[in-house]
Amino acid sequence: MCDYRLDFRGLITLEDYSSIDDYMELINTNDNLTITITEKNKLELEIFKSMLRNKNFLIYEKIKNNDGSYSIKVCKGK
Repeated sequence: MCDYRLDFRGLITLEDYSSIDDYMELINTNDNLTITITEKNKLELEIFKSMLRNKNFLIYEKIKNNDGSYSIKVCKGK
């Protein structure tokens, strides 16, 4: 089992979504992924969650961090 991270500090563009989709394909069953975004990208969180569900990821934790950013922790299902 591996742990992966995606941290977004700036604005998220359409090209970023394509890269994110490609990155999710590299993650294997039972691997973990943590995505962290800034508070100004909070609306993007729903898009990420939809993308993750479509790729069979299970969301098991959503966190608002002390710095105002948001993190979601997921595991790749079968």
